[in-house]
Amino acid sequence: MVYAGILAHGTALSAAETARMIPQLSAPAIRQAMRWASDERRLAEACSAVLAFMQRHPIASTWGRSDLASSDMMSLETAQLAVDTHGYTDVAMTLARLLGFDLCPRLKALKDRHLFIARGTAVPEAIRSICHARIDVQKIVDHWESIVHLVASVHSGHTSAVHALARFGSASRGDPLYEAMVQLGKLLRTVFLADYFVNATFRRELLRVLNRGEAVNALKRAIYTGRVAGYQAKRDDEMQAVADALSLLANILMAWNTAQMHSALNRWNARRSTAAPPELIGRIAPTRTEGINLRGVFRFPIEQYLERLLPSRGVRNVAVGRP
Repeated sequence: MVYAGILAHGTALSAAETARMIPQLSAPAIRQAMRWASDERRLAEACSAVLAFMQRHPIASTWGRSDLASSDMMSLETAQLAVDTHGYTDVAMTLARLLGFDLCPRLKALKDRHLFIARGTAVPEAIRSICHARIDVQKIVDHWESIVHLVASVHSGHTSAVHALARFGSASRGDPLYEAMVQLGKLLRTVFLADYFVNATFRRELLRVLNRGEAVNALKRAIYTGRVAGYQAKRDDEMQAVADALSLLANILMAWNTAQMHSALNRWNARRSTAAPPELIGRIAPTRTEGINLRGVFRFPIEQYLERLLPSRGVRNVAVGRP
């Protein structure tokens, strides 16, 4: 029932459709399991357990540094959609940097991007066409205490970064605090662009991390192939359950791939002629789906695990049969 509830939430399948995949359960039983499996705390603990399992395999150490991460929106088809696509980047770069992170966004139309420096700064002729001396440093100085107060609220947990960014999207244009954070964010974005275009090692590692994040999103789209149900799209807790269950299913698939890749690597490394260097293995992500059947009939041999599932009752007192 636990697996069924997670599958139903994370694969766009109804309880009836999931019951056809798991003949041992009925649709009402799966609906009950869906209510149980929607607990965010349980799903978070399960994700942590799966992640710990993945990291026990030495091959996971070849997939990059632990202080680098990619975060991106996961798009799902739904009946309702509201987005704000402008005005977040500069504020987010300010907030992230003051919290101790370097935010490295994948920016559209890089060839059309400009560099920003403080007003009155002399601009060399070689970069004059792409550089603008428009940053009002005084705005940053005047509202520095408010910026620090906002960052401290996020750092202390009094508000979340999501809420802070939602408050200072493009709709906040004209707000003095928003304008001050944008000025600082443009300076930080200029530093980022300078590193991106000049430092080849930085650019290569950044693109590797971002592409790995896109591969995870592609994996999730392979799992969740349908459309979010209308009742789920209207309720925050239902949407959260869908997102959490989908993340757990994706982590489980990546954990299975990790175990299979580690086994294959051990076989290769047992012979000197087929040994694979770590830098090559590090470029192969555990996000492929070719060896995984995402749809089919599941049969759980619970009779083999009765002693572990119900140790207090014992095997003799338990009858196994279809509900």
